[in-house]
Amino acid sequence: MKLKINECSFSYNIQLVLDHISMQISEGEVVSIIGPNGSGKSTLLRCICRVLQPRGGVVYLNNQDVAHLKPRELARLLGYVPQSGAEVFPLTVYEAVLLGRKPYLSWGVGPKDREIVDRILRFMKIEEFALKYISMK
Repeated sequence: MKLKINECSFSYNIQLVLDHISMQISEGEVVSIIGPNGSGKSTLLRCICRVLQPRGGVVYLNNQDVAHLKPRELARLLGYVPQSGAEVFPLTVYEAVLLGRKPYLSWGVGPKDREIVDRILRFMKIEEFALKYISMK
């Protein structure tokens, strides 16, 4: 997947948080976003996945403007898990990964979905955590 951010800006009321951020991530690259608390890392992620609407600029996934994608199309390209919420909605690691299948489901979870989740857990080498709750510290 390719990600391109072009001149993304965002403000919470009058507090400017993102000021003309531009970046490009090519398929296969692994990128970390680092910075002190309150520097806009989570805000940038929320703008990328359309939880927040940037005040300016464009976010592209695979050369498609995310603002023009239908919610289900966007959900098939990426997922967003907020930092908080695990206490309110307790999920196991397996269930959290299975949530990524939601945009592909019609009536329920099938054998193919379980097979995909198992493959992802193996690929990430986290099978041993499958039944642990993500909120556990």
